Amino acid sequence: MSVAVEKLDGVDKAEVSLNDGRVSVWLAPGNTVTIAELRRTIRKQGFTPKEAKLTLSARIEIQRGALVAILPGSEVAYAITADGDMQSRLSGSAGDTVTLEGEVATDENDLTPERIAVTAVVGGQS
Repeated sequence: MSVAVEKLDGVDKAEVSLNDGRVSVWLAPGNTVTIAELRRTIRKQGFTPKEAKLTLSARIEIQRGALVAILPGSEVAYAITADGDMQSRLSGSAGDTVTLEGEVATDENDLTPERIAVTAVVGGQS
């Protein structure tokens, strides 16, 4: 499966652990691959993708009153969910690019845009 994932445009490296049921993917700067594309590729290899844990740099925006993370280059938008303190911190970062850690739930239909549950802001603003 790692070979199939590595063939996606923008993927630098992929490692598969069948024992842990995990695929770790490193993306090239400026990549345009989406979680949906990764999940489709994993499904085509006969596996069932689960939630995705992400670390990503994204521009924080407020659209229609909701926080979103915009991935530079692809302009893919992730709706942000976060607890009260994290929500406030991210609201204060609107217009900035920050590095986020979070989780994207399983989506059987591989639809985008997706929702990321942000658990941490890494290293502040960039």
